[in-house]
Formats: sequence, C-alpha cells, structure tokens
Amino acid sequence: MSTIEDAERAALALLGPTCDDPTPRSQRIAGVYAACYLDEPFLGLWFGLASYVARQVYYALEGPALVWRDLMGDGNRAIYMGIVSPWLLWRAGHPVPERVAGAFNELRRADELLRRHGAPEGAGAHVAEADALAERGLALLCEVEQRLLLQPSYDAVPDEFREPLRRMFRFRLGLSPASPVLAWDNAYGAPWEVDARCAWLTATVLPTWRRAREEHAMVVRSEADRTRRWGGVTQEALDKAIEGLRG
Repeated sequence: MSTIEDAERAALALLGPTCDDPTPRSQRIAGVYAACYLDEPFLGLWFGLASYVARQVYYALEGPALVWRDLMGDGNRAIYMGIVSPWLLWRAGHPVPERVAGAFNELRRADELLRRHGAPEGAGAHVAEADALAERGLALLCEVEQRLLLQPSYDAVPDEFREPLRRMFRFRLGLSPASPVLAWDNAYGAPWEVDARCAWLTATVLPTWRRAREEHAMVVRSEADRTRRWGGVTQEALDKAIEGLRG
C-alpha cells in the first residue's frame, strides 16, 4: 500500500523542474491546485480557492518581494506538500495522516452521501447535507493550512518586518480586474497571528468563495482551467500521479 512518503514524491514530481526555484514553482503550484479542483470540484473546494492565492504568491515573488520572499516561498511549498500529498494519497484510496484526517473524513462523508442518494427524486436534502460536509472539510483544511503548515513561516519573520504584512495580505478572487479583492481587515487583529487569520477566513474569505461558486460557477471553472494551463499542468499528469499510488 502506498504511504504518505510515496505521495510526497508524487507531489514533487508534479512540480517538475520548478521544484527548487520558488518563483516558477509558485506558478506550477497554482496549476496543480487548479487541476485538482477541476478533477473533483465538489470535494476539492480548497484547491479552487488556493489556486487564486497561489497566483498572487507568484506575482509577489516575480516582483520585489524583499524580506518576505522566504516567507512566501517557504510557506507556499509547505502548504503545497502538506495538502497535495495527502490529497493524492486519498484520491488513490489510502488513509491520510492524522493531522488532515478530520478534514478528509468530512469529504469522505460528503462523497458517500451523494453516492448513496444520488437519484434526483428526494435527493435535495441529501445534497444540502453533502454540501455542508464539503464546506466543513474545506474549513478544516484551511485550519490545517494556517495553523500547522503556514504559521511556522510567520513565526520566522522578524518583528520589525511584520507590520507591513497588513498591506501585503490580499488577493483577487478571480482573474478579471473587476473581481473582488480580499484584503486584510484590521478588525481581526494582525495577519501574522493564526487565530486572527482563521477568523478572517471564516468570516470573509470562505463566504465570498462560496458566493463566487454559486453565482458564477462557469466563470470559476473557466478560470481554473486557465490557471491550470498557465501553470503548465495537464489533467493527464494529475491522473497519472494518482494512478501511480493505487494498489
């Protein structure tokens, strides 16, 4: 049976020659996230959202990222390895590490619910419950992302360089110039504090992402495909990575 170490190697292989160069790697990461979302848009909600954030990381690294370059590059890689690796393992039918098990259990329950009650007749209540479970899985993955994977990078930033992060902490949820920009709201405290980030995500980011999917589903899917192509990732490569972990 494949292990998380096998999945980590598969995740690194998806990055190809960009593995050790933060700027092109961030572009590739965005492409992998988009491919994961397109492969499983119901359960892969985290990946769709993360594809937009990853594009912003690329634009920042491409420009004068200055003292925050290591924060962005290291944090981006840590999140990628910490989420994509268990996702590949889970999609191949294997158990995932304990720290992400809660999130993946919610996704599994959502998937099983729709598989059992997929008939149109009387399925409305089950669909609503499955949607809630998928949203819960997304929220739990965001908690893992922020608390376990990203916070060490924030902890490493010297105190004198933290305050300007308030202005840098933003991303556009969409590829159009008219798309909403989600910028740090100082009402939640400081962006380098994990509880503040999680509160902001819960109150602002996740509801905005849900509305975008509900109101502009075709646009979201089209933008994910554009990001996948921009990152140089094919769905075939993702399928091959998952298939290689089966058995």
